[in-house]
Amino acid sequence: MTEKLGEIIKFRRISKGWSQSDLARAADVSQQHISRIENGENVPSITLFYRISQVLESDPNELLEKAGIIYNRNLKLVTDIYQIFRDLSPDERQLLADFSRLLRERRSAYTADSSDRNDY
Repeated sequence: MTEKLGEIIKFRRISKGWSQSDLARAADVSQQHISRIENGENVPSITLFYRISQVLESDPNELLEKAGIIYNRNLKLVTDIYQIFRDLSPDERQLLADFSRLLRERRSAYTADSSDRNDY
């Protein structure tokens, strides 16, 4: 499957008329890393995969589906959250992280309270 993903990335890159060096520069990685991804030797991290998708002007979900990688319904949500997070200032990122922790704590407390009520 990683080979198929690499082939799709290569196809998109060539469709744009880009060399591996062009894609590497745009994605801020080495040309060798792009080569290894395209040859199926390396799997890009989620952040690099998202960056490659952006610079190739491709939907990351579509790339994964074309590669035959099981579609995760949450992937779109994760990529949307990553894009939002990336655009935030450091203070806004910290605020979002604090809010997320608070939400998780409250959810855990609510779940625990609900369980206690069901134990008669």
